Amino acid sequence: MANPAAENFLRQSAKTLQGRDIGSVLQFKDQRVERALHDANADMVARMTPLETQSGGAYDVDIAIASVTQSHGWRIVTFSEPSPSLLLGSPHKETGASLRVQSPDILAHEIKNPLAGIKGAAQLLERKLQDKDKPLTQLIRTEVERIAKLVDQMQSLGSQTVQPPEPCNIYEILAHARAVAEAAQVSSVTFYEEYDPSLPTVGGVRDALAQIFLNLFSNAIEACHDAQKPQITITTRYSSGVKFRLPGSDKAKALPIEITISDNGPGVSEDIAEHLFSPFVTSKTNGQGLGLALVQKLVTDMQGRVYYERDAIRGLSHFRLLLPSYEN
Repeated sequence: MANPAAENFLRQSAKTLQGRDIGSVLQFKDQRVERALHDANADMVARMTPLETQSGGAYDVDIAIASVTQSHGWRIVTFSEPSPSLLLGSPHKETGASLRVQSPDILAHEIKNPLAGIKGAAQLLERKLQDKDKPLTQLIRTEVERIAKLVDQMQSLGSQTVQPPEPCNIYEILAHARAVAEAAQVSSVTFYEEYDPSLPTVGGVRDALAQIFLNLFSNAIEACHDAQKPQITITTRYSSGVKFRLPGSDKAKALPIEITISDNGPGVSEDIAEHLFSPFVTSKTNGQGLGLALVQKLVTDMQGRVYYERDAIRGLSHFRLLLPSYEN
């Protein structure tokens, strides 16, 4: 099988490629790659690998080969363009400054490679599925594309560039993030919605909002999964009197759209709560402490605010977002 990107790369249709030995279509100078291609159990990643195609193309590519657990003998073979950051500078001597500059690009490259494989696998699976099951692979592809865009944004987090706001239907984004979070959860958590139907259009960045809600939903699911009846409530309301002064400006910005995500988990300890949105601060055993730092960064870029509150009497934890409405 070959996805559309592979067809374009090889300049042949999937129908023409099907049934042929991969060695008749692709030639590698590195014999280790050749051996891995013909070994059903070999998984490997190779950087800057010279490749020639039957159509006469010659490339240096990164290649990832991964076996498909559920289908013996099948592998996902993914080609990707090498990251420019890996082509710059001397391989023998790098200054600390140049390594720091290249690190985000290298990390992005390492993330995007498996993402391309996941997307390709989803495309291949979709061809075999019945119509009722295809929304699952479409969800995978949508999430892969969103994460790839997020990685692109992460590469420029250190810059002052902020994407301009666009009109966002907050309920569509909440529904998508909830569907992704529910599909990934192991425990059974019940979601409740208390929505204000008159909420205006939010002025923000759609992919950033999706990432914010996905992070908060995932955290909430993990926080309350041990509760007797784990539940998460999403509340929206319009708060007309809420304004904040923008940094470096005398102007106050109205943030009338309030979205609260509440869970009935135990909450976090008081010593962590004060620094919850700082990088590397986490109450999770295996957590990295970057999720909420990213949430705050993305919310702030949209001129919004995010807070954590604990209602000890009711046994609820609240993450409250204040966002601007869209202004034409």
